[in-house]
Amino acid sequence: MNTTISSPMMTVRLREATVALLMAQRAHDRETLDSVVARLAGAPAPTVAPPPIPVRAAPDAVVEPLRQDRGNKYGVVVLGETLTAPTLGKMLRKVVDALESIDAAAIERLATMSSRKRAFVARTQDSVHPGRPDLPTLETFSGWWVSANVGTADIERALRAVCDASGLHYGRDINFLGKVDQHRPKA
Repeated sequence: MNTTISSPMMTVRLREATVALLMAQRAHDRETLDSVVARLAGAPAPTVAPPPIPVRAAPDAVVEPLRQDRGNKYGVVVLGETLTAPTLGKMLRKVVDALESIDAAAIERLATMSSRKRAFVARTQDSVHPGRPDLPTLETFSGWWVSANVGTADIERALRAVCDASGLHYGRDINFLGKVDQHRPKA
């Protein structure tokens, strides 16, 4: 008779931001949260996989639906979720809202960073493009402001800054897809 002895299990409350940051430390896509914690703590990895834990979804008011609607030309993957938008500025707005719902402190850190002449995010519309009120901006659902005047190089710089501010890895945890509708059949 084969008997599997499982380790004792306890429930610990963790903030979503903590779980997201721990998941960002995975060595590979199949590494479990228990293995990450054990590796970071220097303990041997657990041998029994824990049961799946239901994850509460962000409210629709915070993150727009993650659908690839017709007309959404650009995409980015944030912690496994694909976000698409018709413009790069609107895509940056979605990334900021997604990160705000996971780790609000990361957006605060991002607000202290800037690209050449503009802020990546700002609390006020005037602070996005200092001295250039003529340039367009977008307000996020979480109350931040981003530039609507964004090109491909700008979005990649902004996504790298998001990674720096949040402890995530560009290319693994956040991955810019570029244009996503170029291979869709025409209707």
